Amino acid sequence: MILKRLASFLIIVVLVTSTFGQSTYFTFRTVHNGKDFRFPILDLRRNKRVETKVSQFLQLSELRALTNRKTKNIFEQVMIDDGSIYGRKVSLSFEVFTNSPRILSVGFYNSMDGATTHWWNSYYNFNAQNGDRISLRDLFSDDGYRKFVELVVKSRSASYRSEVERTVEPGDREAFLGLLGLIERDDLSDFSIAADTITIDGENLLGKSLCCESLNMEVIFKLRDFRRYLNEYGRIVFNLQAGNLAKFRSNVLPQLFNGTVAGKSPFVAVLEIDPNNLVNGIYAYLRHGNGINLTGKIEGTNLELTEQVLRKGEMNVNTRSDHRWIDEGSISGFFDSSVLNGVWTDSTKSRSFRLRASRK
Repeated sequence: MILKRLASFLIIVVLVTSTFGQSTYFTFRTVHNGKDFRFPILDLRRNKRVETKVSQFLQLSELRALTNRKTKNIFEQVMIDDGSIYGRKVSLSFEVFTNSPRILSVGFYNSMDGATTHWWNSYYNFNAQNGDRISLRDLFSDDGYRKFVELVVKSRSASYRSEVERTVEPGDREAFLGLLGLIERDDLSDFSIAADTITIDGENLLGKSLCCESLNMEVIFKLRDFRRYLNEYGRIVFNLQAGNLAKFRSNVLPQLFNGTVAGKSPFVAVLEIDPNNLVNGIYAYLRHGNGINLTGKIEGTNLELTEQVLRKGEMNVNTRSDHRWIDEGSISGFFDSSVLNGVWTDSTKSRSFRLRASRK
């Protein structure tokens, strides 16, 4: 799971090719664009509803668009230089960690290049029976999760100190050890699940200034170390007891939402709320497919969002980009993390339509 930025260069250069991925539960084809872009497309052979849900979540999150078999280049949206300091995405690859009737666990490795470079890892873990994104908190009792976090912080801190001593020159270690505070406060969203392990990755914590010392930021936790902290959902996921996984729904965002505008324009959205009650997300109309960014805030259950659309305009000689993110419509209404009931308003504030969405 360690970032393999150079691995993609071993792939044969093909403009767009598809190959079937090996799996034990879901089947997928891998779409390529050159040597630097790879993405899995689920084949909807097992459970169409679940596979569509997972596909839409991954495509919105990683491709900023919904795809179909008529799409010529599924990477088109993320390959556009958006005029920011990070420019455009220059590589995207993935790794499947678990593909079972209980869990689909997959990671993506991204990089962008513009005025500066940026790279990061993204991890997604799904309930294979209903398509919900799984948070670690979902799998533990309340007290069990608190104890698991204590275990994680202790183990990761010790592992990181050891890595710094192993790889960093003595005079530079103080700067690296300042990262321990971030490890203690990490939300543990960067993880993968295997049959009897949970792996926590901390590479995203390093940032650009600390990223180039070949530090191993992964810590693996074995089932025997945390099984006593699991709730019923977690025990079924790790095959410690039998049960119906489809009945367990996650209460933690981000999740996928399905909705309509004016009762007739269907869309799907991924929404997330951060600890400061700031809301970020992306949505796409099924008819058009291109992602529309959403940013805003929530106070109680009162949600206010602004749309940001990537538009082509005049070339900026400084950024060498002819695209910009433009504020357009807005969404306001009631949101309780399961249901959104509100109003969509266009950028001129002359047209408004009822918008409804709920967890898919």
